[in-house]
Amino acid sequence: LGRYEEAMSAYKYFFVVFNEISAGRIHTSDMYAAQFYMATESNCMRFMCNFIKCGISTGNYEGTLSFLINYPPKTYPYKDEELAELVDLEAKLISKTGKKYMEYCLNGLDDRGEEMLRKAVTRISQKSVGKIPRLTIGMIVKNEEKYLERCLNGIMPILDNVDSELIITDTGSTDKTVEIAERFTDKIIHFEWIKDFSAARNTAFQIASGEWFMFLDADEIFENCDGIIHFFNSGEYKKFKSASFVIRNLYNEKDYLDFYPRRMVKMFPDTKFVGMIHEYLYPILPPSKHINDVALHYGYLYTSLEENQAKFNRNIEIMLKTLEEEKGPHPRIYSQLFDGYGSVYNLDEAYKYLEIGIEKCKKNNDRYIVVLLNQKADQLYRSGKYDETYTDCEEYFSEKKRMKLPPLTTDGEIYAYAADSLFALGRCDEAISYYKKFFETYKEIKSGRLRTEDAHQITFAMCSECAFMGIFKNFIGCCIKSDRYNTADNYIKTIPFYKYPYDHDKVKEFVELELLVAKKFSYKNIFEYYKKLSDQGKSDFRTSLLKEVFRTEDRTQVINALTELAYKDIDNDSALEAGRILDNAMQLRAEKKYKECVSEIKQAASIYDQIAPIALKYCTDVVDEYERSIKNDPRKEIQKLAVSVKNNIRSQISAGNIVVAKKTLNELKQLTPEDDEIYELEILIKQKGGDDV
Repeated sequence: LGRYEEAMSAYKYFFVVFNEISAGRIHTSDMYAAQFYMATESNCMRFMCNFIKCGISTGNYEGTLSFLINYPPKTYPYKDEELAELVDLEAKLISKTGKKYMEYCLNGLDDRGEEMLRKAVTRISQKSVGKIPRLTIGMIVKNEEKYLERCLNGIMPILDNVDSELIITDTGSTDKTVEIAERFTDKIIHFEWIKDFSAARNTAFQIASGEWFMFLDADEIFENCDGIIHFFNSGEYKKFKSASFVIRNLYNEKDYLDFYPRRMVKMFPDTKFVGMIHEYLYPILPPSKHINDVALHYGYLYTSLEENQAKFNRNIEIMLKTLEEEKGPHPRIYSQLFDGYGSVYNLDEAYKYLEIGIEKCKKNNDRYIVVLLNQKADQLYRSGKYDETYTDCEEYFSEKKRMKLPPLTTDGEIYAYAADSLFALGRCDEAISYYKKFFETYKEIKSGRLRTEDAHQITFAMCSECAFMGIFKNFIGCCIKSDRYNTADNYIKTIPFYKYPYDHDKVKEFVELELLVAKKFSYKNIFEYYKKLSDQGKSDFRTSLLKEVFRTEDRTQVINALTELAYKDIDNDSALEAGRILDNAMQLRAEKKYKECVSEIKQAASIYDQIAPIALKYCTDVVDEYERSIKNDPRKEIQKLAVSVKNNIRSQISAGNIVVAKKTLNELKQLTPEDDEIYELEILIKQKGGDDV
């Protein structure tokens, strides 16, 4: 409530009474009737931190420190993040009161706390004379000339606009990597590679002086850094102790997976990297902020199988060494081994280690199991093993229920795997239920309302913008197959598809399904569907709607739909005109006026060129129909007969049988009166003396 002085008084009473209870000097009957939620040792360090915050807020620095002398923090159990926070707060108090209380504070801490406090006091002292930047960016590199310059240019906006420094550790480059790095920073460390990524990264902390630390790889290139710049320059960073941004793993021109690792942390004396491979910062403390800035990761765009194999060989050696040396290793090592063997398509080994990790998590009730089961679902799904995928999804929710876990970010991935697998198996009604859960969870994730710890441990294959259109397309397909058009209609009208990346093939298929739903409702919601699409999507929509003119017998509904779009969207005027011309072309075809039909189709395509491919195919169909009609036309037999008769007449004329020739010609005139050769034959007969012709 911001009533800090009253709070300080209450905290003092708490510690006095708690010590009396702990010593057994307060022992009343109510102790046996009440449960202790607050007066427990596990809460003391947190209350101590809050007490110091109150003292800082009220400016009562010496009074706060005097109290701490009588209640040394080392007498209470603590979590790592609580000790780090306490030391940071004590260092601020010492900076306000001078170092006369330094020894008292040191005496109140254990050995680890003493070392942390000394470092914290030194850092704050440096900051007071303006030596500490807000942010240190640390990198390790080796032979990274391919991407390094682009990477460093990508973070230049941060270095230019935020009080920051860049430290680069090189582990033995033989190309132009160091030369490139020297153009951006003079803080370059040369480190001999010892097959330990954390050891290499931790060198940066020897000279790092930022309040916060951020790390990046040389093949990660920011699209923009506006969110990070705002985070520091607005002062928002003061409210948090860690932050994440988007790492977008690229696999080809279209496909990518998003990852939200916490790559930025507030610096504490014991901040460091842990893990020989796939290293991470420790400690990572709450509260945490997610920033939507995207760094494109090019590391999975291998130029050859040899390059991929070389990276695997390097990594797998370190992973297996980690597994061998660590006692009771964290289950993330099994996740890493699964990814490693999977990257070289050794799925038998991959699944072996994954199953070991899953069983260990079950035995230890370790919630990391959700990460492992998600990885398993992803691999099974991509292998087309839909029965097994769905079984894995059921196991995921069963384990969640057994461990009494709350809603998790990973739920969205599993809902999507389950839905798409059931769709592939033809179990559409069940699939629709999972699709609905996916859409609800996806909305919560993207709004930031659902971002649990696992969000920073998984790669988002399904809960990503690039995957959404494909998933939604399958959902509409499910609705159509199960005759649930109302459900499809309701969802189509509410999803803003223009927000998602445009993929022509996916959008084309989706639009065709949309039109099937629209047709079911006589196109009455056509503009509601249309306005939810991007400009490119709208173009595909108009083209598909024009194709309906070729396919449907009730062209009036289609022309009316085109008219509505033209009325509400000026970009559709040409499509409407093309539609009307095509309508006329269809009528001409029905009347067997093939030449005129083809001419109209060509005109429609010239007005709206997106329909050119389908128009060309349709013209071919019209020509084929024309040729078939000629082939089956009885007039063709008459024409063959006429040729024979005309040859006979010429023979009679040559033989001088003029009377016979005249008689035969008169019969031919009745059969083919419009034949141009009749006049020619009449002239020949006259020349031979047949004047009465």
